[in-house]
Amino acid sequence: MLYNHDNYTYSKLFIKRIVDVILAMLFLVMSAPAAILFTLWMCLVHHKRPLNQVMYNGRGGRPFSSYLLCPCPSATTEEPKDTFIERVRHILTKMPLLVNVVRGDISLTGTYLYLHDELTSLKSHYPDTVILLQSKPGLISPSKVYAHTAPSAVDIRRQIEIDIRYIKSRTFTVDIQMFADYIRFI
Repeated sequence: MLYNHDNYTYSKLFIKRIVDVILAMLFLVMSAPAAILFTLWMCLVHHKRPLNQVMYNGRGGRPFSSYLLCPCPSATTEEPKDTFIERVRHILTKMPLLVNVVRGDISLTGTYLYLHDELTSLKSHYPDTVILLQSKPGLISPSKVYAHTAPSAVDIRRQIEIDIRYIKSRTFTVDIQMFADYIRFI
């Protein structure tokens, strides 16, 4: 039996959608110069194709395609992963997902954004994963925010539990807090 998670009324979902679209468009406009420079750098210096097409699962398990900027190589292999530069690189690769926020495939805040094949294989090992399909995934998920505070403590089972807890107790205030916590870790 599936859990009825909709703490949001239709009016709250509408307001959340409006906020998602406005913020995503604002971030797209603000990040456009960096995205263009990053793309040119990847093409000219590293001779890489700048975009990769990826399939994700949306609400209800509906697959949708998105583009990601190719990850840029680190300056050195010994460079620590939790530096400001590494976080900026990670954010730059995910910037095209803001287009999916505007299209309505995903939200700015929501459950973890699983790759299509990844979620298909998880369903057989973790039956609770079906609950995650009831909610729209987000660019920022509670398991990502928690991973910043305790990265070694987030395995796949824990990630699913964190996201299910978010679905059961989500409110607009929780979304704002999660967004603020994620920005703070950047």
